[in-house]
Amino acid sequence: MKNRLLLRSCLIILVLLSPKMVVAEPVQQTFSTLTKTYEKMENLQADFTQTTQFADFDTKAISKGKVFFKKGKMRWDYFSPNRQQIFVDGDHLLHYVPEHNQAIKSHIGRRTGLPINLFADLGKMQDLFAISQKQKHEMTLTPKEKTSPLTQMVLTLMPAPTPPDLLIQKVVLYEENNNRSTFVFHDFHINKKFQDDPFAFQLPKDAEVIER
Repeated sequence: MKNRLLLRSCLIILVLLSPKMVVAEPVQQTFSTLTKTYEKMENLQADFTQTTQFADFDTKAISKGKVFFKKGKMRWDYFSPNRQQIFVDGDHLLHYVPEHNQAIKSHIGRRTGLPINLFADLGKMQDLFAISQKQKHEMTLTPKEKTSPLTQMVLTLMPAPTPPDLLIQKVVLYEENNNRSTFVFHDFHINKKFQDDPFAFQLPKDAEVIER
């Protein structure tokens, strides 16, 4: 269950990091600045902490790792409490769990019930969300589709090292089942050469591969 929630949360984040979402006033200027930041960005690396609060449970699940972003590609490395790796190349996704030596390959565009459904056609994102802004660096995205597993997404932005650019510092996902996931990003490295290519990954030959 935790693995499915983790993967679903990451898929939603992929949408948020896209530079092609279009919104109307009064948040257009803020969102335009944000999208231009990611449009001109060659690559990004950041640490993240994910805190998930499950409904009816007092204990929170906390995960930590690194995320890598490059035009059309992303990689999520979870280091604790369990190692997991998620690779995205266009609309192809690979989720690998070393502990089980198992990988799930899927096509993002085929997923149902998630905002990531239209990842292959991000021009329609404005049809999925009503976007509002109550504070200068905070935006609220409310899904228009009743079938969405989310009730709301809240983005907290922060100034980038190159004003007036903006970066996504925090994302809070509120689900209809009352689960809540919070992603906090920190220690950003922007447009710096990767020591090794984080997207050059090959599965172990004996890994079990499940295609969906």
